[in-house]
Amino acid sequence: MFVSRLTVRTPIICTPSPLTVLRKRFEVFAAMSHLSHVSTNLAGPAVGVYSQAVKYGDTVYLSGTLGLDSTGKLVEGGAGPEIKKALENIKHVLEASQSSFSSIVKTTVLLADIKDGPTVNEIYKQFFVPPYPARAMFQVAKLPLDAKVEIEVIAAVNK
Repeated sequence: MFVSRLTVRTPIICTPSPLTVLRKRFEVFAAMSHLSHVSTNLAGPAVGVYSQAVKYGDTVYLSGTLGLDSTGKLVEGGAGPEIKKALENIKHVLEASQSSFSSIVKTTVLLADIKDGPTVNEIYKQFFVPPYPARAMFQVAKLPLDAKVEIEVIAAVNK
């Protein structure tokens, strides 16, 4: 006859030492110290409650940018002029962030009408050179201020 022994294991509960807790809090604080908000008067102002860009470590995250002039009004003439002005505004915010078009990793283009995609491509060539950054382009139902285009960018900080 075979008899097995069952052993009961008591779970061991470990709590972090106060030193470990302080170290973790310092790591969070240190990471946050690499966060800064970027804005420039050379680009159109933010339309809502957000920063033009946030710099975290070696990366810059630009908010969606419209083709606004310095007074906050959309440039006239439709998608083409709006795209060009939005990219000019992005250039100014990138410069204020110690970055540039050559450091852009990803763009997202939001269009009121996807048929403006070829116009985006033509104007893009005036600002970007190969190899081009990754890009997504979408048609959306509506953009702020009835804009035709909004462009969002993620870029590396130039060193």
